Amino acid sequence: MKIVIDLQGLQTQSRRRGIGRCTRDLVHAFLDAAATHHQVHLTLAAPLEETTDAVIAEFRQRLPRARIHYLRLPFDTSQYLPGNQWRRAAASRLMRLQLDALQADWVWHSSVFEGYDEDAVVPDAALSHAATAATLYDLIPLHDPDTLLSNAHMRRWYEANLAFVRRTDLLLSISEYTRADAIERLGLPPERVVNIGCIVAPTFAPLPPDSPMVAYVRARFRLPSRFVLYSGGFDARKNVETLIAAYAKLPAALRSECPLVLAGHIRDERHREVVALAANAGLRGNEAIVTGSLADEELIGLYASCALFVFPSRLEGFGLPPAEAMACGAPTLASRATSIPEVVGREDMLFDPDDSAGLATRMQRVLVDPTFAEELRRYGHERVRRFRAENVAQATLDAFERQGPRAVSCVVAGPEASTAVGLDDVDVLPPWARLLDLNGAMSDLRFHVFDAASTERTFEGAVTEPGIVLLSAHEPVATEADRRVGTYLGGGYAALRAADSAKEHDPLAALVPMFQEAVGVVTQTVSLAGRVNILLRASGRAPLPVAAADDVPDVSQWLAASPVANETRLVRDIANLPGRGEEDDLAQIAYGACASRTSTTSRWFVDVTRIANGDLGTGVHRVVRSVLGSWLDSPPAGTRIEPVRFEDGEYRYARAYSTALMGLDTLPIAEGVVQPRQGDVFVGLDWAPESLAAAAARLADWRRGGVETCFIVHDLLPLRFPEYFHPYSCDLAERGLREMSFLADRVACVSKATARDYEAWLGEAKPRLQFERPPIVETFVLGVDPHVIGGGIQDLRESLRTAVAQRPTLLMVGTLEPRKGHRDALDAADRMWDAGVDFNLAIVGRRGWLVDDVVTRIERHSRRGSMLHWHDDISDRELGALYAHSTALLAASLGEGYGLPLIEAARHGLPVVARDIAVFREVMAADAEYLPDDPLQWDPVLRSTLAKGRRETGERRWPTWAESAQALASAVCIGPIDD
Repeated sequence: MKIVIDLQGLQTQSRRRGIGRCTRDLVHAFLDAAATHHQVHLTLAAPLEETTDAVIAEFRQRLPRARIHYLRLPFDTSQYLPGNQWRRAAASRLMRLQLDALQADWVWHSSVFEGYDEDAVVPDAALSHAATAATLYDLIPLHDPDTLLSNAHMRRWYEANLAFVRRTDLLLSISEYTRADAIERLGLPPERVVNIGCIVAPTFAPLPPDSPMVAYVRARFRLPSRFVLYSGGFDARKNVETLIAAYAKLPAALRSECPLVLAGHIRDERHREVVALAANAGLRGNEAIVTGSLADEELIGLYASCALFVFPSRLEGFGLPPAEAMACGAPTLASRATSIPEVVGREDMLFDPDDSAGLATRMQRVLVDPTFAEELRRYGHERVRRFRAENVAQATLDAFERQGPRAVSCVVAGPEASTAVGLDDVDVLPPWARLLDLNGAMSDLRFHVFDAASTERTFEGAVTEPGIVLLSAHEPVATEADRRVGTYLGGGYAALRAADSAKEHDPLAALVPMFQEAVGVVTQTVSLAGRVNILLRASGRAPLPVAAADDVPDVSQWLAASPVANETRLVRDIANLPGRGEEDDLAQIAYGACASRTSTTSRWFVDVTRIANGDLGTGVHRVVRSVLGSWLDSPPAGTRIEPVRFEDGEYRYARAYSTALMGLDTLPIAEGVVQPRQGDVFVGLDWAPESLAAAAARLADWRRGGVETCFIVHDLLPLRFPEYFHPYSCDLAERGLREMSFLADRVACVSKATARDYEAWLGEAKPRLQFERPPIVETFVLGVDPHVIGGGIQDLRESLRTAVAQRPTLLMVGTLEPRKGHRDALDAADRMWDAGVDFNLAIVGRRGWLVDDVVTRIERHSRRGSMLHWHDDISDRELGALYAHSTALLAASLGEGYGLPLIEAARHGLPVVARDIAVFREVMAADAEYLPDDPLQWDPVLRSTLAKGRRETGERRWPTWAESAQALASAVCIGPIDD
């Protein structure tokens, strides 16, 4: 069975109480119990984002990330604010659609009574596909509604949730008392309510007397070696008044020896009341100590070291504190009320909650009789074994298995349309469609007929009023622009290039926008059905049912499973809600509905924000252009590549940039806001720390929704060589790396040297991580294709063409910046020129930072324009010509992330002379000559290189950009990140 567990009980303030503790322990144990035969999924509610990251971090260690779902529900839905009612109703309806989309056998709600003062909801009606279960902790408000439900908003909230409880298929009560209470008060059939018990976490266990935590709590609260302990809340049903009265009846000497410790969260006003109660009972200030909220570790320290634990509550769904106290070895007394005897299980440990004198007598016996106290310790420790997590989880699993997968019957209504064409309107249908056996089609299901007579109104109606598309062999007429848009929407950029190149777009491509909003497609012929499937092969949408006229299935099944139909029903239902939502509310609901869709295609959203705003022509942008171009032409299997850019707080499609990069005509389609789904991937191909900082919140939200992320790290040079960069650049790089590491599932480095640098930085900097796990670090190789930077002698400007023809040439490629070694290269060149060596030094690269002295030196150099050349406007073809006609590449850099010019030169057969740094050794191995560490010793190596002239560089095969893109694709999708 597929069982989905709603984890709102771990996201709301309940996480700080017994509900949260029980939920966490039970779900973990249930995952173990169900692992062999069942598939368990978890859901989290987006508005409760404060705790979402921690819960995902916790459970992604147990489940594949694809089984943790993020329900995008509207914010501001809490019950207690009257203005939230429309949003709350809409959120409940939206949640129903989202849970139905998971196609589960069971949906199990961990805590139903949530959302009074927080943004938590439950579905507004029964699910269409799954049976519903819920954990029931208690029905305490029904025992004292005048007090606990006196507020009208709270009463309506509680009654709405009670209605949800009544319609659940299975209630999992935490005690037999709660089970009987539910059967009686709610009139439920006994077989629908199962007592599973409650879990005492294994962390609640005895501590040795010399435990540091025991010493800590005694010191913090100034406690003697013996004390009486209460733990829990301070509302009226907890009956703390009886405990204080009973304690006051103990002999003064005993009270002096054993103070009363009252532990637990308490409001200031109630704190004052409790202090006054103690004073009125005759207790001195040091005899009653109120601790306030405690961490579990502190509570365990108190449980393990107290002389007696007393729990006087009048009403409990289970009564976790006495069970926890017994687990920690505390002699325990508890009231004989509601569920508590089930927990304690021993008559002489129970007392009448209204009899303070009787309680005082029992307390005194435990405190003065060490033999009896020890007997209770041993008994309690053994008793709580029945509350182990594995026992409760197995009882829960048994309950599900006894019920089995439920066949849920749900009437499915079709999308409403004012001009629906029903089966009775046979004259409106084309002749070939009148003979169809459209079993199960509803009278209000719309049919959109596309043939040669189709008009613009037909197209508009098919998008705005989803239904079944009937496609005739007489195809509709469409413009070339509409066909191009449809080709792209259905098949992506690769399909668009192929069709543009062939100058042949399938006429049906114009219908792709209609297909994408359809419940299904019925075609007159089999060949038409095949063409529709081809057009939609990489659409990134949910699979669309397509059938030829002679093989039409039960259309009602299409309707029930159609996300488009379900969303249409959602819109109809929300439109019928009393009141109205704001534009922001409607946008949230629309986003939540779209995010629940699934598809067989993983969309890779490739960030091109920086390069789309201006290609700097640098090595990084060469990588971006080359890898992206390869991916657009030939996407990795099962993926759809979508370049995106960040603008005004949103990621938008970068369609204009993408078509320009591919040399295609612009598409007449808006660059809308990206709406990712679980299974999509964000690829930070460019390095853009400024936009990343602005986009971080959006990307963090995407990750919560199941979008995986992979960022490319080109280098860590500003951190490794801060002396060569402006302080702002160093700070920007540091902040960018921290932001990226927070957001990254994977990091792909352009070299092993860069990967080592990054992993070392992770260990040193210890950046904050969204899901408390460092990214997986991969590497990939860079490449170069000859045709990308090809060029002949005719492509060189006249000064360079003359220079390379007259004398040998050392070529330097890269931005002028301090680490690139231009100063050392100029020093060596001047020494050799002064010694009479006749050669050119050609420098290609834009002006960078902190190089004013280098630029001035070049511009004023006596050999500028003859033997010394610097150009910052070299095109790819001119660079290719320089590679082809120079004598050697001089790579003088002190630090690089990779060194792309080295392999570009090698691919052109140009010898490489490089400074001896680790990354150059990694990239070139034996295919380069290496310069000594001391630049003063470079002259002999450079002279020898120039004297030898240009020569063959060997048979080594260098990677192409297509191979580089494939290697990066493997790093992006090497496998599920939680395997």
